[in-house]
Amino acid sequence: MASILICDEDALFTHSLQRRLIEDGYQVAATERAGEAIQHALSQPVDAMILSIHTVGMSGLEALPILNQIDPSLPVIVVADDERLETERAARRSKIFYYLVKPVDLRELRDVVRQAVTASCCGV
Repeated sequence: MASILICDEDALFTHSLQRRLIEDGYQVAATERAGEAIQHALSQPVDAMILSIHTVGMSGLEALPILNQIDPSLPVIVVADDERLETERAARRSKIFYYLVKPVDLRELRDVVRQAVTASCCGV
């Protein structure tokens, strides 16, 4: 069973997404703190991560380079609250898997998670 880590300060979004991903057969952990997501990635490797730009404490943008050092092949799907081009560029410099802007279409996000897990498992 593939494991997914969600890091987002929006509890409603996180809960809804977590429920849907569990229905899809994934093992899902969630946190609102990027620092906790980093600790999780250090102690329990995951197959894909959904990381918000806005998290409690350290921002998602600050966490990305650290996550890349921990596991350069980890597919990170970034979710942003705004459409600023500079935010997207900063995220893409950290070799992210995919970039989405809220409000997120959950069907699209679930499809992207499926692609990320496939890439993680198969080295695509």
